[in-house]
Amino acid sequence: PHAGSVRLYVENNVLSERNRRTWPGENPLLLCCAADWRELKPMLEPLGIGLLLDLAHLKVSTRSLGLDFETEAAELLAETDYLHLSDNDGLRDSNQELLEEGSVMQALRRLPAPPTCMTLEVYSGLEAITRSARRLEALWPEHPRGTP
Repeated sequence: PHAGSVRLYVENNVLSERNRRTWPGENPLLLCCAADWRELKPMLEPLGIGLLLDLAHLKVSTRSLGLDFETEAAELLAETDYLHLSDNDGLRDSNQELLEEGSVMQALRRLPAPPTCMTLEVYSGLEAITRSARRLEALWPEHPRGTP
């Protein structure tokens, strides 16, 4: 992409246990795991479309699909520069704050530097958003958060 150009992304979907009951034996949703990205990437990258990785979606989807969240997250984090961030119980996408010892924060700790763009999708109030932002800032103190 050129400076000043618009960058397009496709976001990974969330496959919950409820979805699995609705569609037994099949997954009609697009992009729920790393294997799906490996299949789509050759078609999307020539169009300039990147992966927007929602780690909370991935947490629910990996549990529903019987996959390892850490393994899937490591592969997909290496493929993107844009994240949607929140946490949940692994059963449904509840957009909770990032937990210090939660699996989403554990996955982020493995990154040497922050992605170019991160969106906090925390719905439980300003205090939860603030705590989540501080936890993220503590991961990469040498990379201060800029202003838009």
